[in-house]
Amino acid sequence: MKTINQFVIVDDDADDRYTMIQAFMQHGVSGSRFFEDGRLFLKWLNLIRTDRSSYPDFILLDYYMPSMSGECILKALKNDPAFASIPVLVYSSQMTSDKKTRLLEIGASGCLLKPFRDSEAITIAGDILYCIDRKRLPDPVSAIR
Repeated sequence: MKTINQFVIVDDDADDRYTMIQAFMQHGVSGSRFFEDGRLFLKWLNLIRTDRSSYPDFILLDYYMPSMSGECILKALKNDPAFASIPVLVYSSQMTSDKKTRLLEIGASGCLLKPFRDSEAITIAGDILYCIDRKRLPDPVSAIR
């Protein structure tokens, strides 16, 4: 399995961050960073811009956040050639069909529904790692939960 050096969770909800970090740890992945604010996350990316070895293997991004929406962050990532190839999965407690379509068109690798039960989070983490290992994420349509 591909070694995941680092993944990033951008979510203002501490409980959701904790749940997902624990889920990835169940799969032996502990190299995580988290940000509760999208602006701070984008500032961090700009700090590591010249060090590709510091880039995250993937990003798990909450849609609803107070300072900057997940959609705005996704647009910033996908419009920046340095970061456009990083897989981004967007999750939300209110993932409508229109929202999924829009996010996938912008460049999201998948859209997930939250809140997760712990067992669902562990399954989702496993699915993400399986796909990263194969250097591809699932067909975006099948990635929608």
